[in-house]
Order: sequence, then C-alpha cells, then structure tokens
Amino acid sequence: MTKKELQRQENALVCEALDKAEALMTNAFSLNFKRLRNCNAVVYSVGGYEFLRSYNTIIAMIDPNGILYDFLRYVYGYTATSAKQISKFADDYYHTERFTWRDV
Repeated sequence: MTKKELQRQENALVCEALDKAEALMTNAFSLNFKRLRNCNAVVYSVGGYEFLRSYNTIIAMIDPNGILYDFLRYVYGYTATSAKQISKFADDYYHTERFTWRDV
C-alpha cells in the first residue's frame, strides 16, 4: 500500500471521528470546561471523550480507547498556535495512538 493510500485511510478515520465529535459536542458548550495550561484553548470532557476547542473550533479529540484524532488541517487549515495547543493536549491527556488528517 502506498503512502498516499495509507494517508487516505487515516483521513477517513479522522473524518469519522470528527462527525462523532460534532454530534457529541452539539450541546456540550454549556458544560464545564478546563483551560489547557495557560492557552486560550479549552478542553471539554463528554461521555469519556476529551475535546480540544480553539477559537470556537474543535481541533482534536481523544476517544475512550485512547486514540487522539487531530482535525486541525481539515477544519481550519494549519496554524502554529493551534498545532502547539494540540501538542500540549497530547502531552497532558493520555492517548495510545494518534491519527492526523493531512492533505493528499
């Protein structure tokens, strides 16, 4: 399998996770949140999932199985600030595997 085919499969997993995240977060913005370190980003915990929201956009999620999904490049494009926030999120919250959406 080529590198592009593998990335397309990973992108499909990330898009599925984003759909799930959006469904779970529909009413979650009224819930309590925790600021990510000293960033403007916030972390929501909903039903065993951890969501990272930056500038009113969900940019990453960790599911109950410990898989981190990085949506940044899909939902917003790339910004260094948001990439740093995802790195901090990954450092602060336990995950076993990581999937990142990338353009192919």
